[in-house]
Amino acid sequence: MAAKMRYSDEEITTLTVWKKSLMFNCKGFTVYDSKGNLAFRVDNYASTHLDEILLMDCTGKALLTLHRKKVLMSFSQANWKVFNGNDRDSSEKNPLFAVVKKKRLFFQSKVFAHVTRYGGEERDWEYSVEGSFGGRCWSVYDRMRRTVAEMKKKKEKVAGVSFGDDVYTLVVNQEAIQTEIAMAVAILLDQT
Repeated sequence: MAAKMRYSDEEITTLTVWKKSLMFNCKGFTVYDSKGNLAFRVDNYASTHLDEILLMDCTGKALLTLHRKKVLMSFSQANWKVFNGNDRDSSEKNPLFAVVKKKRLFFQSKVFAHVTRYGGEERDWEYSVEGSFGGRCWSVYDRMRRTVAEMKKKKEKVAGVSFGDDVYTLVVNQEAIQTEIAMAVAILLDQT
């Protein structure tokens, strides 16, 4: 049984994640903090599968670069490497961590992704992700099975109008996981 998030308000960050770019004709994400300020954004001009994604702050500065790792004949999982900043020449830099996402058809357990320090084995994961990705209701757990981040569909209504299927709430315990890393996991889980 996993421990639920029980932390002080100072340790918790609540983000509203909108699966929509602020840029015209872009795919991406727009992320707001609890005060309604722009916190993060992702703007991608590619129309098909993305091999590189930049997580940016509100000013457009790249915080993390997410690279799809090419794996021959891998039908059961998607592998991603995550780098600091705008790292376009990934071959010369060391990634911060790797995310291994299981494809829906192949995973049997509740775990559908692992986050590991780069160079480590999947069994040496730092965080595991469980839940229903399709239902946009999942949790990130540390090795001691404490919940460190959760994503859920945003349920509130404004003037009787719901937010729809593209707006989510991401709650992050900043003491246990960096907000940028939790957001990177959310972005990568959305990739096919």
